[in-house]
Amino acid sequence: MGILSGCNNEKENYDPGDCHDNIIKFNMEPNKKALIMGDSITDDRVYEKAWPKWFAEKTGIEVTNVAVSGSVYDLYRDNVDTLNLDDYDYFFLMGGTNNIHAGIPLSKSISDLEYVCEKLKGKKVVLISPFAWNSTVLMAAEDAIAFRKRIYENAIKYNFTFINASKFVYERQDSIHPTELGCKNISDEMMKALNLK
Repeated sequence: MGILSGCNNEKENYDPGDCHDNIIKFNMEPNKKALIMGDSITDDRVYEKAWPKWFAEKTGIEVTNVAVSGSVYDLYRDNVDTLNLDDYDYFFLMGGTNNIHAGIPLSKSISDLEYVCEKLKGKKVVLISPFAWNSTVLMAAEDAIAFRKRIYENAIKYNFTFINASKFVYERQDSIHPTELGCKNISDEMMKALNLK
């Protein structure tokens, strides 16, 4: 267990993440509604208090968390097709880690990402880069870099806010998952990145 950050870590077998700067396109306000899509790092059922609960408590933003452990962008396609998007003011897309490390073809990951972005076009979206991964088993670095780059490029294309989560510093219980304290760390990092603290 320990606190690790991404981007510039030189540790052997460490996924360096990406070093794109955050892009803030809108200010977030309390008493608004946010839909959060994510994987096990975000899933309320995995932690006593996952980071979205901390985030909601500290910002006053009403959060609907539909994150599912193990999910990939294919599930986010289902979300944007089946949920009433007009019910929400903000959309958080925190994922891609499983796309990078589950052997999903890069072309499929990019197709799903672009589909979701197109469906959310014109909305206030926070597009979040995958976390850096500390592991002895890594997917080809070229695919990881390419997918992260495409997330960044789609944020620019659709005028979305972009947050580089591979720079987040948080306490981990394993190669990527936060501890309970780490969930609070992630919420704090998210608020800092969004200029909310």
